[in-house]
Amino acid sequence: MPRLQTCGAGGQSLCPVGWGSGSCGVPAHQLLCSIAFVLHSPSSPPCAELEVSVMLFWALSLSRGYKNPAGGLLGMSPPQAPAPHPSRATMTHRCRRSSGLWKIVVWDEAFFQGKKHEFTSDCYSTPEHGFSTVRSCKIESGAWAGFEHCGFQGQQFVLERGEYPCWEAWSGSNAYHVERLCSFRPIACADHGRSRLMIFEQENFQGRRGELSDDCPSLPALGWGSNAVGSFLVRSGAWVCSQYPGYRGFQYLLESDSHGGEYKHVREWGSHAQTGQVQSIRRVQQ
Repeated sequence: MPRLQTCGAGGQSLCPVGWGSGSCGVPAHQLLCSIAFVLHSPSSPPCAELEVSVMLFWALSLSRGYKNPAGGLLGMSPPQAPAPHPSRATMTHRCRRSSGLWKIVVWDEAFFQGKKHEFTSDCYSTPEHGFSTVRSCKIESGAWAGFEHCGFQGQQFVLERGEYPCWEAWSGSNAYHVERLCSFRPIACADHGRSRLMIFEQENFQGRRGELSDDCPSLPALGWGSNAVGSFLVRSGAWVCSQYPGYRGFQYLLESDSHGGEYKHVREWGSHAQTGQVQSIRRVQQ
């Protein structure tokens, strides 16, 4: 079950997910939601009383052993330690290039017919290899990114291991159908088991934020209060964002070894990106 840890701009969590019961017998998620209610209630108690309540919760959680991957308390950041500005220096896991090979086999006709060619590295332009376009392909090793136009431009398509006998296989659920692939390259940093992504409500890592380490078929269902995302910080692995829930619509590939993992603006998502609408996100399978 995906967990979206959402936080306010000051670093405090707004909605934790996945807590068990505390030692006092009260479900910890209810206790935290009570604290969050007090934080936003017009009749909030004095600051000192609230601070004691929050500290009591931290102590209770620590005694129960609830930790987040970074070593702190899951779903809560101490108010005296605001989140640092995202940068390359804060990335916890660098992209690791696999020691294995990437391999894609392409045909210039549908259903694996016509001229055939194998690639184990970037193809900047299919016409340079005697193909006007690619109409079917098989991914035999690794994950690949396919592009509508030469030079890695236009709509993006994440191609994972398997067969794509016709253009509907890679384009059927997208915002509009693309009957061609004119360039493609390996997704070198795909690391399905160790992927982390931070999402931000506004550009330049501003506003409300959340963190994902698992696939999310619907951001709205997890409590993300907007149908758009302003910026991304890819801490590890590679992710594909989709315009609509259920991984439908335009695809945007985000990689930890591109832009230093920092995608500050919509225009950095790809040449086809026109809007920040993102409602589902998943990890790329290697």
